[in-house]
Amino acid sequence: MKILNSMKKRIALGLGCLLALSTLFTACSEGNSSSHDTAINVKKLKEHLITVNQAVDGYKRYTNERISLNRDTLKSLYGPEFNDTRMVRFDLETIKSYIAYVEKKSATKGIKPEGLQFYFSVHPNTGDQPNQQTFFIAPTVANQGVQAGYTIVKKGDSTEVIYLNDLIKGKRKMANKNKQMNTVNKAAFFNFFQEGELDGTILNMGSGTPPGE
Repeated sequence: MKILNSMKKRIALGLGCLLALSTLFTACSEGNSSSHDTAINVKKLKEHLITVNQAVDGYKRYTNERISLNRDTLKSLYGPEFNDTRMVRFDLETIKSYIAYVEKKSATKGIKPEGLQFYFSVHPNTGDQPNQQTFFIAPTVANQGVQAGYTIVKKGDSTEVIYLNDLIKGKRKMANKNKQMNTVNKAAFFNFFQEGELDGTILNMGSGTPPGE
């Protein structure tokens, strides 16, 4: 009888544990679902969504008002077979990882990123996509009253926050004074910002494709 009672107690205890675990799992699942739903601000998101007609119209306008006007110039620069990139793709996992990486990296400097900024640019004349237009992405945070793109670079044993506009303006100032600056000084200036650049927060190198002809 004692053995039977002991077995009953063990079974009851086991069932109780299973019930507790089941309840905890359900609560966690519901919590995750609720948290996920809350994280998506549908109303705010819809302010930025466009219709498929707007997308197609914008694409065609870009063709007629940008690409067509520049096509001859680009072909004269890069050759008669050159067709500029019209779309750039990143896989979804990369974008998710990038956002998580930016948040973690920025936290080391006490920064909470507030947005992403897309900068139009051109690939170098070497590599898989020579001279093709593209864009790079940088996180933004409020700086002097405006949303400013930034990156975080290594400088010796520490890291430093660099605002891209300051760097771009610095390069422009250098270009304007190009005749007054020697090569050594320019190299020293650029090397400061190039150090640790692959450990920064700027995303590029997506898959670009030219338009179908």
